[in-house]
Amino acid sequence: TTLMDRLNPELLQSGDLIFRAGNGMAGRFLENADPKTKYSHVGLVVMKQESPFVIHASLTGGSNGGKVRLDSLETFLARDQATAIAVYRPRNGETTKSAIAIAKNYVQQEIPFDSGFDLSDPERLYCTELVWRAYREAGVDLVEAEFDTISNPFLSHDRFILPSRLINSNQLKYIYSISQ
Repeated sequence: TTLMDRLNPELLQSGDLIFRAGNGMAGRFLENADPKTKYSHVGLVVMKQESPFVIHASLTGGSNGGKVRLDSLETFLARDQATAIAVYRPRNGETTKSAIAIAKNYVQQEIPFDSGFDLSDPERLYCTELVWRAYREAGVDLVEAEFDTISNPFLSHDRFILPSRLINSNQLKYIYSISQ
C-alpha cells in the first residue's frame, strides 16, 4: 500500500502544512543538514471541491529546473516521492485564507525554485521558504525570526529555514503522521 492509501483526506484542511520524507537528492542533502527530523519537503494544503491539493516549491516542473506548483495530493505523495508524512496546522486559523491566496499567487507567477536556498531573494523560493513567506505576508512568522545555519562551501549565505524549524514552531500544532 502507498501512503495515499492510508491517508484520511478528511483530516486535512486548507492551510495545513504537509511534510514529506522521501528518497530524492534534496531529501538526502536535508537528512544530513537537518538531523532533527526525517522530513525533507513541505507544502501547503489547498482544498478544492473537497479534494486536497498541495502548493510547493519543487525541483521539477519548471523550464529551468523547477518552480512553485500546485499538485494533487496523489502526485505530492507518489510512491517514488514519499516514505512518510506529517501534517501540522497553524494555531491561528485567521491567517490561513490570506496565506493560501499568497501561495496561489506564487503558483500563477511561476516563481522558480531556489536551488541556492537564498532567503534574501524572494524572486526564487524553496519549499520551507514558500510556506514561511506565505504565512509571514499573511501576518504570522512561523519561525519567529529564528533561522538555521548550515556550513556548506557551495552556498554563499548562512541563513536557512530547515523543515525542523517549521515543525518545532510554536505557531503550529501537530495533527498526525503516517509512515510506510
